[in-house]
Amino acid sequence: MDLLDREVFAVLMALVIVISIIGIAYILRANIYIKYSIKNGKVVFNSIRVNDENPSFLSIGLLNSHCKMGPYDKVFFVGEKLNYCFLIYNGYTDPQLLQIRYKVSESRIPTREQPLNTSTLGKYVIVLNGLDEAIVKPRFILNVSRNYVGSNITLIFELWRYNPGIHEWVYTGEWVHIHVRVAEAP
Repeated sequence: MDLLDREVFAVLMALVIVISIIGIAYILRANIYIKYSIKNGKVVFNSIRVNDENPSFLSIGLLNSHCKMGPYDKVFFVGEKLNYCFLIYNGYTDPQLLQIRYKVSESRIPTREQPLNTSTLGKYVIVLNGLDEAIVKPRFILNVSRNYVGSNITLIFELWRYNPGIHEWVYTGEWVHIHVRVAEAP
């Protein structure tokens, strides 16, 4: 009878410890995920993970025509397809409707707060599940004036997110850019 009482006491103490950890997490308003099990009257913690208050983010990365990092095509003809891939990551836990906007500039680039104030030459829309990533190869065409032949320009690809609360696309502050030369068509 004495052995049984010790096992019951151990299980009760284990439950008190787990409930205390959960209570402290609730008071501190942290997102804590605890995976545990009780074996032979002992609490076994498999993992404890604490999330920051706002760990969610979106990102975009530029890849070459083979959907790998570098080397990148740096010379294009007017009207030619841009052979770039993009790695897009959704760090939010819920699905996101995202858009890549393609723009051209002679020298300016966007900032984290402000997208480039110029016309959008192409758009690519994708839905990503929460905590998911995708490599995409949109069909963007170098659609610039022939006056740019022989010039260096900047190709800019901004990441936008649809905000269903306001029914608008919102600039995420994420973009990639690459400097290329516009060549004379053969």
